[in-house]
Amino acid sequence: MLITPDFVYLHFAKTGGSFVANHLNKAYPSNSGKVARMLARALGHTTGVINTADYLSWNVPHHAPAGKIPLAFKKKLIVSNIRNPFDRYVSRYYYGGWKIESDHAHRLWPSGFPANWPELSFPEFIESLTDVSTVEGAQSRELKYFFGDAINTVKFLKFESLSQDLYKLLMRFNIDRPEILKNERKLPPTRKETTKIRSTKDKWQSYYDQTLIERVVAAEAYYFKLFPEYLP
Repeated sequence: MLITPDFVYLHFAKTGGSFVANHLNKAYPSNSGKVARMLARALGHTTGVINTADYLSWNVPHHAPAGKIPLAFKKKLIVSNIRNPFDRYVSRYYYGGWKIESDHAHRLWPSGFPANWPELSFPEFIESLTDVSTVEGAQSRELKYFFGDAINTVKFLKFESLSQDLYKLLMRFNIDRPEILKNERKLPPTRKETTKIRSTKDKWQSYYDQTLIERVVAAEAYYFKLFPEYLP
């Protein structure tokens, strides 16, 4: 989560959040001081001094959901990213955080780990996360948890046009950062603990057959209801 004087940015995992955060930190070079003073007043610090980084580190995790926005900033515009769920599943598979982080794994498989876990093939990974007989699709559950009732008010930047969307957003607040349009989106570093590396030229379509596509569409009905443009 990043709090700026203009909006609150929520980092929805595997949607290009590192790219956005990097540019926001450059766009708001004095942001920490302004937000620190706002937080200090909100938390009752009469001296008006608080270490924003420490506060956010201890109280607001990196991938904090909307419910964790400090009360003083609840009325601000909420900005986040969204991504084609088929492509996001491929990204999550290659990132492999679920192999080494127990909390991450339990969120993905609340009803218990699938057979062959953690060494799952991609079809096994998808099948285990889209078993509608036991639970709603993993990405739909994430959307509901991460954004809650605020989801209809969020300004979403699309992963597929991230540079342009971020540039237009900042221009709304008279912040002109043309370098955003010149920078290619950078992939975050691959986990050292995992061995799979996805090529930047990969297309999500190469990972799915028709059966897997239909399975994702059925399981992620909530996701596609909100973002029907991602339906195949």
